[in-house]
Amino acid sequence: MKVFSILLFAFLVLCSSQVLGQVDKEPNPDDYVYVEKVPELINLEEFKRATVYPQLLKEMAINGEVIVRVLVGKAGKVEKHIFKRSTHELMSMGVAKHLHLLRFTPAIQSDKPISYWANIPIFFNFNSDKKIETTPPRPIALEAFAASLVYPKKLKKKKIGGIVQVNILVDEEGKVESHEIKSSPHPDLSDEVSRNIHKLRFTPGMVDGKPAKLWVALPLEFNPDSK
Repeated sequence: MKVFSILLFAFLVLCSSQVLGQVDKEPNPDDYVYVEKVPELINLEEFKRATVYPQLLKEMAINGEVIVRVLVGKAGKVEKHIFKRSTHELMSMGVAKHLHLLRFTPAIQSDKPISYWANIPIFFNFNSDKKIETTPPRPIALEAFAASLVYPKKLKKKKIGGIVQVNILVDEEGKVESHEIKSSPHPDLSDEVSRNIHKLRFTPGMVDGKPAKLWVALPLEFNPDSK
């Protein structure tokens, strides 16, 4: 029987204004890196099996969350990590012990693999036999928000468009706490979304009937043929 459950709501990545050509330079963890393809986690189940719920916390019935930022190398292996948030030090220690097991497809920039920082939120639930009911946040007036985004004229004229995929952390009140661009056809479109995403409101996400802070993935389309 599983002694805990790890819920990975989203695999989240951070990007920076790194110059395209400086692919060999290690990115700063807090920078924004534009890439054509972000890393994809490919062995989550192996990591889940290896990571054991701390016995002391289980006995105390303590649930929690660990958010760890990992540097995914060109070979798809974890080279470094930084803990951004943790409910308890024992949870951090349990996660850190097995981060070397994680494998990814590498990030791609200018058709070449590069090193890339990625956020992984991990939720520990001591009672793995209990089904956790989760309702994701839902955007309010999404069409109006999308219509308010300004399409850069130079991109629209050149017919450069597509979908900006953004991951959003929505708080218990339905407000945007933070966001991360997962993919985008152009940095200028990413910038336009980043400048305005805080204006978007959501119905709060729910965990076991209570408002909870949750991540949600949102695609925003820029269509050069639209009026």
